[in-house]
Amino acid sequence: MWIFVRRVAAALAAAALVPVWPAAGAGADPGPDAVRAVQAGLLRATGLAPGLSAAAAGPGSGLTAVGGGHACAVVQYSDLWCWGRNHHGQLGDGGTRDSARPVRVTASGRLAGAAGLLAVHAGRVHTCALALEYAAMGLVVYCWGGNDEGQLGDGSFADRSRPAQVTADAAQVVTGAEHTCVLSIELTVSCWGRNDAGQLGIGTLGTSESNPQPVPGLTDVVDLAAGDDHTCALRQNGDLWCWGSDADGRLGDGGGAGAPAPSPVRVRGGPYTEVSAGGRHTCALDRRAAASCWGAGDRGQLGRAGDPSAPGRVGHRAYAGLRAGGDSTCGITGGGAAYCWGANDDGQLAVGDHADRARPAPVDRTGIRTSTLVRLVLGRAAPVLADLSVGAGRTCAADASLVVYCTRDGVLRTVPLAPGAATAVRAAPRPRALRIAWAAPARSGADRIGAYVAVAFTGRTLEGSRSCTTTARACTVTGLTGGRRYTVLVAAVSHGGVSYSALGHGTALAAGTGAGLPITGPGPFGAAGVALVAAGWLLVTACRPRGPGRLRRPVARGRPA
Repeated sequence: MWIFVRRVAAALAAAALVPVWPAAGAGADPGPDAVRAVQAGLLRATGLAPGLSAAAAGPGSGLTAVGGGHACAVVQYSDLWCWGRNHHGQLGDGGTRDSARPVRVTASGRLAGAAGLLAVHAGRVHTCALALEYAAMGLVVYCWGGNDEGQLGDGSFADRSRPAQVTADAAQVVTGAEHTCVLSIELTVSCWGRNDAGQLGIGTLGTSESNPQPVPGLTDVVDLAAGDDHTCALRQNGDLWCWGSDADGRLGDGGGAGAPAPSPVRVRGGPYTEVSAGGRHTCALDRRAAASCWGAGDRGQLGRAGDPSAPGRVGHRAYAGLRAGGDSTCGITGGGAAYCWGANDDGQLAVGDHADRARPAPVDRTGIRTSTLVRLVLGRAAPVLADLSVGAGRTCAADASLVVYCTRDGVLRTVPLAPGAATAVRAAPRPRALRIAWAAPARSGADRIGAYVAVAFTGRTLEGSRSCTTTARACTVTGLTGGRRYTVLVAAVSHGGVSYSALGHGTALAAGTGAGLPITGPGPFGAAGVALVAAGWLLVTACRPRGPGRLRRPVARGRPA
């Protein structure tokens, strides 16, 4: 995972805000990234969200997070919502009352000033987010919630019910049960919080730390993972290092269950391209996109038999990403399917029942509604998962349209964040234009609808589309070709998400003139925006390692355990 390169490129591309509206089916195998790129153009048109492109935001890891009794979701890379237990302020809404309904963390407080949100992670009773801030000219980590072990990193041991800035110049943040670690843009690692098992990696154990502590001697790190009381770091050359508790052999050095290791030890095997840690086990992807797991396997979370203290391959399937959490593990494929294994007593594997699995089982996606946008861009009706997070008692996921789902009764079901879809879409002809009208959605979701975007396009692609944006329930798309038949689509946008109507049709009249608001093209930012995106691409190219140590994302994919 090119965390550092990806995040720096994110800042550049997000600053440019160049509209992106690629043709459906562009590329050899368009996936969730293509859908998010299209959706970014819609968000920018409304002004309700920064509309980070898929290239800016990177893969989906960290869009959802599952803690000990709470869950959170990043919506449209602009808003953060949390729900569940709140006795330590882990929901970040300024109070300590539990909430079954999502509360918007970004509605007030310092996090509300972020230009974009890239990831959220949840510990047992604390939460951390990675935010893009123009004032800081980079990425900043905020944490809130329980702090009895100093896991918030603010120099105190007092709980916080609102987000507090911990550190800047970050590239990634991960949370264990009661500790937190950050990857810096210099590719070094700092940790803070509980250290009874050496999970901070600072060479000693026993004393909790309330300020970030550097992990000595660890450089060139490109990915991090944190379990309940152990931590792992992936280096640029594919070597994987872990530290902390070695109960059940979760450090992966092949020595069996051992004493806690307060300094990094090298994991057997590799080279690896990604790492994820559950409560008592660890999993990683290699360059062939194969999954390997090690550590505790009493609930089937290793997905295999054999020595649990050394990495062992899980089946023969290729994965685009791994998510471990609690005593469960899930893998996401490049096509948007998912397979899970391990503990399932609360139905957290999303396979339709409550039986543990010792081998990967397909996630039941029947509860995921495939949006009109996904059908258009990807050309298929099958539900597409872009991200997934696993906890001790449930799993949450985001689909290609960034709609959020969590398990209930063993099945992924919609979290009521996004609005319902606009209905009764109709297009009345106008000279070189269409007057598009619709009925309001039956439900508004977690927040009121802030804007609608009506889009007109031709053929089976979205290239060359025109749009209009309004807070009403009708607007006119201008600049169309007279006599041409158009397909129309209406997006309802709120701080809780985006929904898409069924398709409508209309034919523009031949007479008259007009000008519309295109979603395609460089827009008002012109050459300056293009130059910034080009700079981001050059940075990606320059920072990518060469030769045998090169890490490659094995398959295209779409950031909690």
